[in-house]
Amino acid sequence: MLAAAVLSAIVVLAGCVAVAGAAPPGRGYELVSPVAKNGADVMAATSKTVAASAGGAVAFASLGGFGDVLGTSVDAQYVASRTGVAGTSGWRTHGITPASQAHTFAALASNNTSSFEAAFSPDLSRAVYRSWRPLTNATNTADLLNLYVTGGLLTGPETVSLATEADHPVSLPGFFPPDVQSGLKLALLQPSFAAASTDLSHVLFESAAGLTADAPAPFFPPFPQELYEYAGGAVRLVGRVPVAPDVECDDVNGPMCVPAPSSQAGVPANLSLYAGGMMSADGSRIFFQTPEGTGAGTVYVREDGTRTVQLWPGDARLWATSADGTRAFFTAGDLYMWDANAPSGSPPTLISSSETGDPYSVESVVGASADGHYVYFVASGQLVAGETARPAAGLYVWHDGQLAYIGAFFGLNEARRNTPRQEWSFPRNATTARVAPDGRHVLFMTTTDAGLVGRGGFTGYDQGSQCTFKGSAAGYRELYDYSADTGRLAGA
Repeated sequence: MLAAAVLSAIVVLAGCVAVAGAAPPGRGYELVSPVAKNGADVMAATSKTVAASAGGAVAFASLGGFGDVLGTSVDAQYVASRTGVAGTSGWRTHGITPASQAHTFAALASNNTSSFEAAFSPDLSRAVYRSWRPLTNATNTADLLNLYVTGGLLTGPETVSLATEADHPVSLPGFFPPDVQSGLKLALLQPSFAAASTDLSHVLFESAAGLTADAPAPFFPPFPQELYEYAGGAVRLVGRVPVAPDVECDDVNGPMCVPAPSSQAGVPANLSLYAGGMMSADGSRIFFQTPEGTGAGTVYVREDGTRTVQLWPGDARLWATSADGTRAFFTAGDLYMWDANAPSGSPPTLISSSETGDPYSVESVVGASADGHYVYFVASGQLVAGETARPAAGLYVWHDGQLAYIGAFFGLNEARRNTPRQEWSFPRNATTARVAPDGRHVLFMTTTDAGLVGRGGFTGYDQGSQCTFKGSAAGYRELYDYSADTGRLAGA
């Protein structure tokens, strides 16, 4: 059950507003944010609203400062923790945005504003903060936008650790005049958060700054992105690969790995795409691919910061992994699963096998369960025998060798909004679909249910008229819930 049940906020879906109704039987709403907010409101922003896994704390943002606020960005961010103190609302709110120098116009214009990433520890006591200005006295990346791991957010005192430090002063090539170096570095060499371990002892990010001695140095645009890991108080290059197309290299026992010309965490974090899940919960495994950009490439897994194993030789794209890092899903024409527990030498498991013989193409992966035993994906063509339609964008679920057809989206653009290929101008945790941790349900959004009516007894739903800003004849975006246990759909 989602801890977000403690929220009683307004939910904003694509600009169309729905207000929470009566609480379910046996439950009641509680006012989480304080009544006195200096005339400000809580922001209805899902990317900045995070609930603690046990439900006893909530992070949120406001466009105004109130309470014990220390610093602000374009907004101020807070953590409310449940106290249950009689005579109060039962919640205590604490400002968590660090004090910092004011933003410049260039920062605002380039969307390089300071903010917490959607990376909090389960109890919300620690988080990853993206800062336009330095929060420590470190010098090598002082004039870059940086990532920090902050602690003590619930009870204080707050701690700050720089996660994107370099082992040498970062500079651009010499043909850039000294007086423009600083501005260009802020614009071109900013890090992009990709993932973190559960306890935030490991932070995964992309950067073009050349932060380590073994990383390629920045050169004229386009600056190549490299994947880095912050662990044990230091930064190390993740994108280290075999010197030849072997299956493994080892920086401790040999043969040594070599730096890749570029590397990325699956779907590129630096393009503001939803990367997600490319690091195991304990930080021991990291999945990445080369080259950079949106194109496909060779996919690898980096283990314990020392070994790299090749999963597929090329023209592949990583999409999702299990929480423990033992399973990874990637497309290489078809959809495949790499399984760390498979017998040695076993090839990846083919997921998108067609039972009909009809031509098909795998478009993308919506998501996978925490244990990697369920995966939801989109493909054109009909893969399941007994189903007559050949959808342009069919939604499928695979569970331990069994494939089921859920229904169809109205075209690829509608499908892509529910997959990691969707690009957003806000933080990278924004996507319109969610897979339940146990994989038995998927929640997705669509503007028409034309490809879903009749599926699992689903009779359809009136999606009403369009939101005026959308500029199309489609209806309101509505949420749908599919149960893998029953094979049934329901409007959510």
